[in-house]
Amino acid sequence: MESGGGAPPAGELGVAAESAQCPLPPGDEGAAGPAWPLEPEGAAEGGGGPRRALRAVYVRSESPQGGAAGGREAGARRCLLRACEAEGAHLTFVPFGELDFGETAMLDAFYDADVAVVDMSDVSGQPSLFYHLGVRESFDMANNVILYHHTDADTALSLKDIVTQKNTASSGNYYFIPYIMTPCADYFCCESDAQRRASEYMQPNWDTILGPLCVPLVDRFTSLLKDIHVTS
Repeated sequence: MESGGGAPPAGELGVAAESAQCPLPPGDEGAAGPAWPLEPEGAAEGGGGPRRALRAVYVRSESPQGGAAGGREAGARRCLLRACEAEGAHLTFVPFGELDFGETAMLDAFYDADVAVVDMSDVSGQPSLFYHLGVRESFDMANNVILYHHTDADTALSLKDIVTQKNTASSGNYYFIPYIMTPCADYFCCESDAQRRASEYMQPNWDTILGPLCVPLVDRFTSLLKDIHVTS
């Protein structure tokens, strides 16, 4: 990313840290975009002044399986990037270790985003991620997305129940998106019980069979971003 004069905002620092420490997998270059871009004059409701673009943050796993360039999380990350590009949203990547350690720039990027996306496929990181999502709630940053690579039905059901409880008992607006990766490296969202049952029977022609039943993950992300509004 080209650097301008002065100190960049926290979100941009998050992107810079991601790029410097672990380059994005092929196809992820250019994820940062301009820092907090504004929409054209009059784009806001009522024809007021310029309105900034939606800010999304993604917490990147540092596990060897999830964070590898060819890993399942890298593909899910690319789907989110494509959706953000389609909707004009600004996407920042934050390494989990730096968020968990409490680095100021990472905390600012995570807490200030209009929507936070975390992948909880690695169960060891779940307590810390839920803690930080709770802090976002205390700041009235309510839109939180929990991803899970659907490999264990019990874990998926547990996460779904937690999300349901949080949406009932708190002011948060949680989304649970279980996803699967096909043998052809296509990514699908399998939110319904029927979709999840179908995903358990993986065959050579699985992509052809499952495609009509499940929503492509990038389309699910795009639909979600359309429903989320910029937080003042």
